Amino acid sequence: MFQKSYHEVFSLDPVQGRPCSVLSIQSHVAYGHVGNSAAQFVMQRGGCDVLPLHTTLLSSHLGYEDCRGIIRSPEDLRELSKGVTRLDAFQEQDVMLLGFLGKVEHGELALDLRGKMRGGTSLIVDPVMGDQGSLYVEQALVRFYKEALTGLVHVMTPNQYELGWLTGCSVSSVSTASKALEVLDQQHEGSHPLLIATGVEEGTDGEHLYVLAHLDAQQVAFRVPRQPRTFAGAGDLFCALLTTQLMYAPSIKVALLQALEKTSQVLAFTHKTGRRELALIASQKTLDVEPAVMSLVEEVIL
Repeated sequence: MFQKSYHEVFSLDPVQGRPCSVLSIQSHVAYGHVGNSAAQFVMQRGGCDVLPLHTTLLSSHLGYEDCRGIIRSPEDLRELSKGVTRLDAFQEQDVMLLGFLGKVEHGELALDLRGKMRGGTSLIVDPVMGDQGSLYVEQALVRFYKEALTGLVHVMTPNQYELGWLTGCSVSSVSTASKALEVLDQQHEGSHPLLIATGVEEGTDGEHLYVLAHLDAQQVAFRVPRQPRTFAGAGDLFCALLTTQLMYAPSIKVALLQALEKTSQVLAFTHKTGRRELALIASQKTLDVEPAVMSLVEEVIL
């Protein structure tokens, strides 16, 4: 299955003769590169048109102590979407990408908007709920990701901790992540989405993190460099790169390898330069449609 193209596996019409169009619903910050403040540029650089709907308007990501701003009200987003609907712009979209929602009503609105999109569009979900064991969204959103997307989602990219919250499994290693992905696949009741567990730790290996992908009873795994520090927006960067790669790469496996390699190169460059936010502009050539030379990521046998 991983050797087939994304469109072939999910019986979707490939985008031909024009750029892919992505409706990206996630957070926005004035300073830094997280949510749409990362994903929009990354996907545009990768050859996609992007229609961003921002679920937050914040001064920065929440890692800064004096973060100011708002989580936008569902009414505000609905009013904005009415104007977009009147332009018939939702009918032009090939993909809906969901990132940080903030409120369960944002997720419900997203599903309403998907009903306005033409048939055969993709739904790619990064279920942003927390990291390092800390849940920073309401429990209703956890239930939304577990229940409301069944049979609808094509791709889901939880991190190690989010995978545990979605499945009720204890995820602490590659082997437990593998089993949890099987459970998550069963929860989707036969629709068999592409499920990708990111940031998985393995024993005493402090130099690498692991990424596992599950598709219709098959799994592949990759080892990526573990940077000396964490970077806000790394997951948003990966999911945006994955979206563009799935649209244009010849196979799902190539899309995974390229998205992981490009993410790893941007993170390594950011660390090298000492910047506290992702160095997207300085490393933007890495984000191009052109394939990256594989140097940091390798496939491993489960």
